[in-house]
Formats: sequence, structure tokens, C-alpha cells
Amino acid sequence: IYMDEVDGVQLSQIIDNLPEEAIRTLGTQLRSIVDHIGSLPAPAGTIGSVSGDAFRTFMVHPWLQPTRTFTDNNDFLANLKILYARCITVTPAEAEKRLACLEGPAAVRFTHGDLVPKNIMVSPDGMRVTGIIDWGNSGFYPDYWEYCRMHDPFQTSPGWEKMLKIIWPELERTEMIWAVHTMLDTVDLFCR
Repeated sequence: IYMDEVDGVQLSQIIDNLPEEAIRTLGTQLRSIVDHIGSLPAPAGTIGSVSGDAFRTFMVHPWLQPTRTFTDNNDFLANLKILYARCITVTPAEAEKRLACLEGPAAVRFTHGDLVPKNIMVSPDGMRVTGIIDWGNSGFYPDYWEYCRMHDPFQTSPGWEKMLKIIWPELERTEMIWAVHTMLDTVDLFCR
């Protein structure tokens, strides 16, 4: 579906002018959407695409795309650490240190992968989500991935920060956000 086929406007166009009531209403709707899509069962419990294959992501260049699914979070992180270390001037030990906060067991959830205001369509009055667009980075990822991607430091604004506190009322996981975005931003800059 193209943006012009979804009713409404991009949330990014109006978010900083919305009244508090609209921020709360949309935040509650988005939390419900995140919970709903995250409840879809992963094919054979693997981290990968909706089809059960390796996912394709616009977050890294085509020659760095995964070639297989991942069995669990540790397998997924091992791939990220290799990617991170080979694309920038850090040692494998430094890559390990930067991504250490993501280690351990993690549930696998269906994730949009780029659920930020430019990809959220809302009614012109800002009271209703009318659609989610740009599913190109979607797939089954560890449960922290959607959270970290929604906290993209390059996609933020005062209104989005308020809304994120409604969508994710738990304590902010700053170290995880930093680890994911530093890795992705560095890979994007140095792996061309």
C-alpha cells in the first residue's frame, strides 16, 4: 500500500502540534498495535522474514544482508557483532562490549522495524491511527528490536518523546537504544 492509498496524514507532519489528549489516544492505539503485531508466531521460532527465510533489511547494504535465519538472540547478535566489527575501525572485543547489553534470552516477535512517525498515518485531527506504512524492514526479531528502533534518535521530536512514554511506560532502556542505533548508524556510514 502506498502512502497516498492510506487515509490520513503522516504523524510526523502533525505530532508536535497535537494536544495532550491526542498524544495519549494515539500512544494507546500504537501500544495496542505493537502488542498485536508482536503476538504473531514466528515460523519455527526463528529470527528472520515472515516467510521463514533470512530477512532482507534496508538497514544494511545488500552485500551485507543475512543469508540465513537465526536460531535465537545470541545467534542474531553474533551476526551483528561480525557485521559491526568488519565495517568500522573497532576491534571484535569493542564490538562485543558495545552490544553486550543485548545479550541473553529474548523472545522473538514480529516487528515493523521502522515504526516511527513518518510511517504512521493518522486522521487529520490526530485522534486515530489510520494505517502503518513502509513494512520493508519487518520480520521476526528479538523483542527489544521494535523498542530500540522506535527510539531512533534521528526520528525524534518533543511530541514523539511524549508518545513513546505512553507506548513504552516502562523505564527507558537507554543502553540498548544506544547499542542498536550506534551499530546501525556506523554500519550504514562505513559499509558502503
